[in-house]
Amino acid sequence: MLVNHKGIMMRLKYPAFCAYFLVSIAQASDVSNACFNCPPLDKIADASSFNDENYYANTLTAINNNYTVGEIKTAISNAISQNHKNLTYSEVWTALTQTDEDPNNNANVLLLYRGISIPKMSNGSGSQSSNPDNWNREHVWAKSHGFPSSSLEAYTDIHHLRPTDISVNSSRGNLDFDNSDNALTESPQNRVDNDSFEPRNVVKGDVARMIFYMDTRYEGFDSTPDLQVVDRLTSTGEAALGRLCRLIEWHNADPVDAIEQTRNNRIYEFQGNRNPFIDHPEWVDILYQAQSCAGDGDTGGGDTGGGDTGGGDTGDGGDTGGDTGGNTTDIFISEYIEGSSNNKALELFNPTASSIDLSADDYKLARFSNGGTTATYITLEGSIGAQSTFVIANVRASDAIKALANMETGSLSHNGDDAYVLYKGDEVIDSFGRVGEDPGSYWGTGTFSTKDNSLQRNSSVISGDVVIDDTFDPANQWTGSGKDNIADLGLHTIINPEIFISEYIEGSSYNKAIEFYNPGVSDIDLTASNYQLGRFTNGSTEPTLFAIEGSIPAKGTFVIANSGAASEILNVANQLSNNISHNGDDAYVLYKDGVIIDSFGRVGEDPGSEWGTGLTSTKDNTLVRKASITNGDTVIDDDFTPELQWLGFSRNTFDYIGSHEVEGDVTDPVASIGVCTDPATFIHQVQGSDDISPLLNENHIVEGVVTFVLPNSTGFFIQEEVMDQDGDSGTSEGVFVLNNANTVLPEQGDIVRVLGLVSEYYGKTQIEATEDLLQCGTTTFDAVSLTLPFNSVDAQESLEGMYVSINEALIVTDNYNLGRYGEVTLSNGRLYVPTNLYSPGSSEVTNLTAQNMLNKITLDDGVNGQNPENIVYPTGGLTALNTLRAGDTVTSLNGVIDFSFSLYRIIPSEPPVFNFINSRAITPDLTSGGNLTIASFNVLNYFNGDGLGGGYPTSRGADNAEEFARQRDKIITAISSMNADIIGLLEMENDGFGEHSAIQDLVDGLNAVAPSGVNYSFVNPHVPADEVSGIELLGGDQIKVAMIYNNQKVTEVGTTAYLAQFPFEYNNRDEIIGKVGQAIYLAGKRRSIRPSPRTPFPEPPFR
Repeated sequence: MLVNHKGIMMRLKYPAFCAYFLVSIAQASDVSNACFNCPPLDKIADASSFNDENYYANTLTAINNNYTVGEIKTAISNAISQNHKNLTYSEVWTALTQTDEDPNNNANVLLLYRGISIPKMSNGSGSQSSNPDNWNREHVWAKSHGFPSSSLEAYTDIHHLRPTDISVNSSRGNLDFDNSDNALTESPQNRVDNDSFEPRNVVKGDVARMIFYMDTRYEGFDSTPDLQVVDRLTSTGEAALGRLCRLIEWHNADPVDAIEQTRNNRIYEFQGNRNPFIDHPEWVDILYQAQSCAGDGDTGGGDTGGGDTGGGDTGDGGDTGGDTGGNTTDIFISEYIEGSSNNKALELFNPTASSIDLSADDYKLARFSNGGTTATYITLEGSIGAQSTFVIANVRASDAIKALANMETGSLSHNGDDAYVLYKGDEVIDSFGRVGEDPGSYWGTGTFSTKDNSLQRNSSVISGDVVIDDTFDPANQWTGSGKDNIADLGLHTIINPEIFISEYIEGSSYNKAIEFYNPGVSDIDLTASNYQLGRFTNGSTEPTLFAIEGSIPAKGTFVIANSGAASEILNVANQLSNNISHNGDDAYVLYKDGVIIDSFGRVGEDPGSEWGTGLTSTKDNTLVRKASITNGDTVIDDDFTPELQWLGFSRNTFDYIGSHEVEGDVTDPVASIGVCTDPATFIHQVQGSDDISPLLNENHIVEGVVTFVLPNSTGFFIQEEVMDQDGDSGTSEGVFVLNNANTVLPEQGDIVRVLGLVSEYYGKTQIEATEDLLQCGTTTFDAVSLTLPFNSVDAQESLEGMYVSINEALIVTDNYNLGRYGEVTLSNGRLYVPTNLYSPGSSEVTNLTAQNMLNKITLDDGVNGQNPENIVYPTGGLTALNTLRAGDTVTSLNGVIDFSFSLYRIIPSEPPVFNFINSRAITPDLTSGGNLTIASFNVLNYFNGDGLGGGYPTSRGADNAEEFARQRDKIITAISSMNADIIGLLEMENDGFGEHSAIQDLVDGLNAVAPSGVNYSFVNPHVPADEVSGIELLGGDQIKVAMIYNNQKVTEVGTTAYLAQFPFEYNNRDEIIGKVGQAIYLAGKRRSIRPSPRTPFPEPPFR
């Protein structure tokens, strides 16, 4: 208690005013040293005293009174949001050791997917993260589906965080939940395929109820967006997860058990809230309805969709790879004999694994003599064994030749100038010579001549030449052995060529994939042959190595993809690995049993961001190996110029993945941009009526008028011309165009035609231009009138990218980011902190929070980055003498609506008008009649090193003694000039209250310059010293709040009191309370929560 020295009740200058001061109180940790590198953690609730009827009172009332489903869900959401403590991601480690503790071994945790018990100390933190057998923190609701940042509440919500094996966690990735095709190798009780993950049966209900919790807890009223469980498979980046029908099915099949109930109770003790679908599983039936799942759940490709073999099990377009160089699973001509007299023979070779009936399949040879185009046909009869030969000889050939022959015919009577074509039915599968050309006497020269010579096909040739009239040079594929040499007749062999890297995808987000092609005629077991891929990051010479597992078919492909890639990639992926996480500056090396067989990039070189330029750059592009490349690059540190061997396509081109062409040219699938006024996609079709474009990851052409060009030339906004707008208020007619490959800078009012990829950049729909735009004239455009507040979240989205005009005066509500990012928050009227008016956790707080979110917009300067050199707001630029204060107003606001960093923004196309109506007085205008001055002051991380002149740099404050001296002098001068009697301090170093503490240092400094009648003391809460450090710590943070007072005016009486109950139990530093007469003073930070009764204060001027 603080009283004045006359011992009488004092009249305050603000009789109705209460100043709030918070300070943390140290408590002994309930859990410490629970796992490797894990912080201590305290309980905040007692599960044994939990009262279900009280906790769910509003929900039970809603159900009993037949409220709508939406109202019931809101009631549940409010209940489970109240008292929810946001843990740090490090604290999650500690929490999971308690929530998922093995009931039969309290030193272990149970792994969700594998069901095994492993030591708590084997968590994958820090140096233990590289061991795939350690346990990790699995986000059951994948964090890439709505909350990629650890600052969002859902990221650390332990209701859906579970211990899992690191490798199993990687296999699950961010897939939806559904019935899946393939047993997971390391844990066959679970199943996985290209688009879904299926957990083991005994936890399916657990998974479902965790997903239902997330859908209900996060309704968009926190920093976390509205999470939705949907009855479909989703895409990475959506704040949604599927598949609802399957989750309902799993919930019903696997009811709540004792382990799940125990876990719910322990979460309640550490996080403060509960999973309502464990407490009341019957509520699932109230909130969630879906048609029964059709089929077995394999909707994404699976066995027949190209997932298992990179082209479908039948090989239709997949196993063959679209080879135009001959039938890749068929016979070809392997030897040619043109000897003396009638010593003529041809040998055929069957490279396949099956015998071929030549008669049944209508195989025949055609001989074209002396440049003719009319053939003499020889029908082939008999069969040719797998990996065997078939010899056709002239009936008058030598006995030695005929002894090796499988068939004799008088029509095999060639000279050196006759061509042959091998047919299967009407299909050409090989040729020898050039049809239509009379070479004179022969093709080739010397030992490669087709006259008086025996020619054997090189063992590296594994398929026929189907172009019968191309240039024929025997030296390219044949080796001569001289006249009448039959030593190799009937004995042909081939060397199966090695696989090589055939495609590289470096797309948006997790759209990363590597494709291999097998040019051979035999399937290859990649696992048994010890194939590995090594990724060399940022110029490193030490790779991240991982095994390639599975098999690659002859003339087929094998795709390894990041588990978070788009469905178009996952549908053809044969292996998922989060090691496929390259950027444009990472190299790859392909190994077979330790031997290099191909490479991509240049090992040991950091190219900056990429190798190559334009579409053949290794960053933000798809690269396809040219058809002329048939083997790998085994020199891993030579110059790497992608355009020499690769064809480039724009980002997120997935047209070629899963198949590869070994002959002919690959063509760009993107349509030409065309000419002005050609048909184009409307912008409202690109935007759609949802927050994610229905045309996501597709290439489209749009035409529109340029409404705004960003000052740094990264892109521009376009809007549909009025005559082409759809008149639907639910769809935006504007969109942002990222220049990307466009080099033409338009001007406002230009009509432009743009070809590009539709993408979502952290929630903003945009078009990434893949080539230069076309300019199609100029025109005017109209602004859409905007009035705050927005009617709904959907109304905000429906204006994304559009040019708007705000005619009303908006108030500057928040200028916190003005200096750092050049932006301020505007609103229509003053916004109240909900807990200033209503009880924390109440429905009124929830409703007002939602209303506030709709009644503000960020005024953006249109420049990316932080700490701009010139801060353009207010007019004339921000300076110490030209400031912008809360309460000032902004008028004449015209510009485009943008969405970035989770906020809707307006970027003005012309300078707005600032009205300075809340100028700061030199001194506060205080009501007369009081006799005590109370103030607060943020000392901005006042850290005094070790208190003895050393100990720098500090963890949060000054880097050296000189810097601290400057900070100290300024703060002492400022506080002294306030001449306040009681001062609440924020951001004081939490280093106790001893003679070398920061608080003692500040008080000593103030008293050294204090005038007569002023001498400061600080409130010492006398908390117990921390067992480890020996310091009187107020909570676990590095900073605290404190209270100082002029002991010549007031005296501290009694024992300092603390409040630690709701709503001050987390994210605050518990209140320290002093008393002056009957006025209570709480020193604090972050929240302005008033003690009951919660009567709103009269609205004062902005301060």
